[in-house]
Amino acid sequence: MLMARFLIKNFTYPTLSCLHLTYLIFGLIIGVLTRGQAQNTEDNSGGKHKILVINLDTSRFFSNVFYIDELAFYNEIDSAKVIEYYAFMVELGITNYQNDEVEYIFANEDDTKKVHDQSENVIMVDEKGQEFFAISGKPDSDPELLKNLMDQYNCTYVLTINFYDIYRENPPTEVYYYTRHDQILHYDLFDSTLQSVKAGKYSKASTAVEGFMLKWYYNGFAEEIRWWVLANEFKDEGATIEEKRKNVEVAMLREKIEVTGKWGIGLAFGISAPYGTFGLELTHQKDEYLDYNFGIGHDVFGGFKIGTGARYYPFGFHQSVKPFLGLSYSYANGRIVTLGGQQDDFGNQLNPDDVSKHQIFSAHIVHLRGGASFILPNNGNRLTVALGYGVPLGSRRPEVVSGTPEQSRIRFVDFMAPGGLEISLTYFIYF
Repeated sequence: MLMARFLIKNFTYPTLSCLHLTYLIFGLIIGVLTRGQAQNTEDNSGGKHKILVINLDTSRFFSNVFYIDELAFYNEIDSAKVIEYYAFMVELGITNYQNDEVEYIFANEDDTKKVHDQSENVIMVDEKGQEFFAISGKPDSDPELLKNLMDQYNCTYVLTINFYDIYRENPPTEVYYYTRHDQILHYDLFDSTLQSVKAGKYSKASTAVEGFMLKWYYNGFAEEIRWWVLANEFKDEGATIEEKRKNVEVAMLREKIEVTGKWGIGLAFGISAPYGTFGLELTHQKDEYLDYNFGIGHDVFGGFKIGTGARYYPFGFHQSVKPFLGLSYSYANGRIVTLGGQQDDFGNQLNPDDVSKHQIFSAHIVHLRGGASFILPNNGNRLTVALGYGVPLGSRRPEVVSGTPEQSRIRFVDFMAPGGLEISLTYFIYF
């Protein structure tokens, strides 16, 4: 009966310095932010949508890619335990999904068996024209069974996992551990009145077959169901569940990217950037169109840097990608840069005649910038990419203070001195 490729070979599948000081400041602020975010994570379990899960019936598992003995070998378990093991990993992966909006509760073994005994799989077609296995009650089944179980477990939704398939169209004659295939879960999601919210199959390509390696897949399935639950709760009369889901995603994204009036802390990296090669930036989103910022950092060639600036968003800030124009001022205190030579393992100079030292003087720089901010949908933080040019105001050109004044080194130091072409990247966390 359970012959995966187990008989499935013939199974017709449904189509279915200041530097150190700067680093120290970075570390302290990152630590405070991380701790603060953790402490701000509230227990919102009281407002969660509880979902009763009826797990897989072990007779509803097939593979047309791997033999059952191969799955047993890769998972290091007995062949007779393969399907039971995958069902267990499904439960483990889904229950470990962390979210403030939904909670998954698996029915116990006896209650799960009751549902399996009184139900069967039927082939249905989803809105994309794909066939999947849905749950259907047998003629003599208790029509109130799922409703009573929802009341028993204090849940407002019920999710049935109807079928587990490891599938590949036209599978190869020889398979290996890394053979690419699809992991597919067929499911039904019902609300408290047993009206269907969503039914279909969740499919992801994979090159892993071990149950413990598929946690990302089961977490993704739990996330998918979460979206359908939120869509069902969304008040939008006349809209389909798919339209509601899109509206929910847009609404939640807008809520996450709403930073007007908020402060953010950013780690900046770049060449000729306002706050150095490595910098720390504090920003305040004044309104939808303007933010202003302050920063400190260390530039490999310019020394310690400090400055201020502003960014203007001509199209507002309520989108996931926002272009901006920026203007910044920074001060670099300068430093002496040593080039050439070669040192041994103890720091002794092996070729002192090849060493040259260059004095890079302090400078005031005006930066003209442009770029875009990308809102990260998972957490609402921001990644900013900028290109620009820094104009030094009345600064002196670098000078050779010792060693041979090679023209190539002089040109290199001139190019790397404060000012010039900027390429930078900044990651912001808002609070």
